[in-house]
Amino acid sequence: MAVQANGTRTFETVGAISAGDLVYAAGGKIAATGTLLIGTALDAATGDGSVIEVLPHVGHQQSSSSNSSSSSSILIARGGG
Repeated sequence: MAVQANGTRTFETVGAISAGDLVYAAGGKIAATGTLLIGTALDAATGDGSVIEVLPHVGHQQSSSSNSSSSSSILIARGGG
């Protein structure tokens, strides 16, 4: 996991994501839709395997199909090598 400025993290994507989109956990990566909110994309991703910077939303869980949120402290981050 790479820690960036101001607590941001880098994640690998499963598809295209626009800067400013909410991003969700997706099988060890992140996606533009899902059920476990990870944070807000600070960069754009062009497709699967892109690595982008994300501002984590620690303590909140939200589905991409719902406006409700609940407390959670789960955060999945990209492993480094």
